[in-house]
Amino acid sequence: KPLIAREPAVLIGQRSQASADLACRAIGTLFGPAGTAAGNEEPLLDRAALTWKAWRHRVRKLPEEPEWKETKEYVDTVRFRAEQLKEPQAQRELGAVHYEGHAQADVEQSCEAATNHWEQAAKKGDIWSAWYTALTAIQQNKPADAHAYLDMVANASAGALSFMAVHFKFRFGLGILKDPVQAGLYLAAAADLGYSNAQLILAHAYQGHKHGTWREYIRLVGLMLHWH
Repeated sequence: KPLIAREPAVLIGQRSQASADLACRAIGTLFGPAGTAAGNEEPLLDRAALTWKAWRHRVRKLPEEPEWKETKEYVDTVRFRAEQLKEPQAQRELGAVHYEGHAQADVEQSCEAATNHWEQAAKKGDIWSAWYTALTAIQQNKPADAHAYLDMVANASAGALSFMAVHFKFRFGLGILKDPVQAGLYLAAAADLGYSNAQLILAHAYQGHKHGTWREYIRLVGLMLHWH
């Protein structure tokens, strides 16, 4: 017989009691799985949401998107531009990657690696890299190593950064005599130009914090690195 003609006896032909019992039992077996499925509805939706999130995470991010810098592709691009093309801006960005660490690209935090990249970029005239290198030296209690880089920033007409560089020179006596008063004046000038880190140090001073102590001062210098 054709397939369409070989339907179960419960649906065609003589409707015996046995056939009716079989039909009832068959239908009854559907209620258990249906009830279980209803109870599992929420977990299934959660699994679907997780699947969507995973799929969305795998979608390639574009450079203009906010999440671009969180991707491995960003680090690979910056590393190529820094190490192969020797671009100062890329060397600066790669230094920041090493300083902060990068989970997606499996890059561990390394101040030494960061400083190496910033020094390379600073030698090519990148003022931000010179600034980062100077801040790192000061944070490590090696202000003398910051001298040349502070001079670069101070002579670059870089606005508030130049004032901050002169502040550090007076603060530590780098190339000039130590002068706390002059250091404070240049700090205030940088704050007046809108440099938020200088404003933070002044705010701490106005609130009675002992930012003049080495530990507190270095903590605030460290914030300058993280906030850029």
